[in-house]
Amino acid sequence: MDELEKLQTWWTDPEYILTFFKKNKQLLANGIYGDYTVNEAAVKTLQDAQTLFDQLYDIAEKGFSDPTDNLSQFFYPLHESDKKQLLQYEQCKAYGIKINDGWLRLYAIRLDANTFVITGGGIKLVQKMQDVFYLNDELEKLKTVQQYLKDEGILDVDDLK
Repeated sequence: MDELEKLQTWWTDPEYILTFFKKNKQLLANGIYGDYTVNEAAVKTLQDAQTLFDQLYDIAEKGFSDPTDNLSQFFYPLHESDKKQLLQYEQCKAYGIKINDGWLRLYAIRLDANTFVITGGGIKLVQKMQDVFYLNDELEKLKTVQQYLKDEGILDVDDLK
């Protein structure tokens, strides 16, 4: 099971999501989205996950036939300083299009306009990823995969086969 499949399984599982928010109740209450109860957060997450994955697959599919409608519209540079452009091997995030107060994040390394290697994801209830251990782990995975792709000379989707 790859990272995307794992996240889709977790984020669409009501029991997993409810357990996550019960365990992280303090983060939810004190984080950047403090207006949700545990149950409201769980319902919102399940709905947002469905929207996020539908959008991801729809845009990816369009990118094969229309080069102007591709995953580069869905993923954004992870770091504020990189907002101007998406470059090869850039660390990226996606949180869905038109999802209000979206805290689901997919993390990926960009190879080209419609090719991203998803390294993981998380439920971001804090301002900075470094503020919580499970998101800090996602930062490390991004760095590790980014370096691996560079070291192995993986430039595009053909090199991933």
